[in-house]
Amino acid sequence: MSDVDFAETMEKLADLEDNFLFSFPIDQNDQVKMGLIELRPGIGGEEASLFAAEMRDMYVKGINLIDKHSRVEVQGEQNLTKIRFEGVNLFKLIRFEAGVHRVQRKSLTDDYDRIHTSTVTVAVLPEIQKECYLIDPKDLRFESFRSSGPGGQNANVSNSAVRVTHIPSGITVVNQEERNNSVNKEKAIKILQQKLEDSQQRSVLDSVSTLRKSQVKMAQRSEKIRTYNEPQNRVTDHDDQNIQYPFRRFIEGELLEASLRTKRWKIIMELLDNPRR
Repeated sequence: MSDVDFAETMEKLADLEDNFLFSFPIDQNDQVKMGLIELRPGIGGEEASLFAAEMRDMYVKGINLIDKHSRVEVQGEQNLTKIRFEGVNLFKLIRFEAGVHRVQRKSLTDDYDRIHTSTVTVAVLPEIQKECYLIDPKDLRFESFRSSGPGGQNANVSNSAVRVTHIPSGITVVNQEERNNSVNKEKAIKILQQKLEDSQQRSVLDSVSTLRKSQVKMAQRSEKIRTYNEPQNRVTDHDDQNIQYPFRRFIEGELLEASLRTKRWKIIMELLDNPRR
């Protein structure tokens, strides 16, 4: 086999690997296209804040290396950095960064060159997009009755007021602002639509909040998923058989993709071994 044939064969094998890696469904979050990384300094005071800033740069560089067509936006707040990202298959990898990250290194703020241990919490969440709630007409129950408010003779002698109930949720809206039943009905449906969308949004936000809490926990050192040890020049993934990487190359974002691919392969292999999991 010539060098050219060998290179083409290896490229085809790499494409097959990618197709399987990203097409195998892990759960419903694999459908997410836009994600949000939340970085928070944990234990360690100023040292934790300094390392959170380095991790921010690591993620921005790493995401751009994983997908050069990705979109990344960084927003900084007090004790919180948000990184919004969008790209093909990005969330399928970045999701595995969620958890407590521990760093061990000489303090940049300590004159005695002592080794300090601090933590940074990482939450990886689906980006919330408000969606229009599609109402099935079969789910609505309408009732007409006489208006009890002001509006002259027509308001009280005709069934101009409308009550609409969304049967699955039990949400009810009453409208009697106008003298015309059809107009009141149209307005009631619009109000109901907004109430259903607000309810749906609250449910999604509650789910995201629960997911965030499950990921970051208490930011304790013992809850770590990865340790960055600068003096020993190593980064260790604890949730994947303690695989190690060179510290500097990792913090520069060069090896982030390798770590995340390994994590995803591990989950896929576990699912294949235990299909009912």
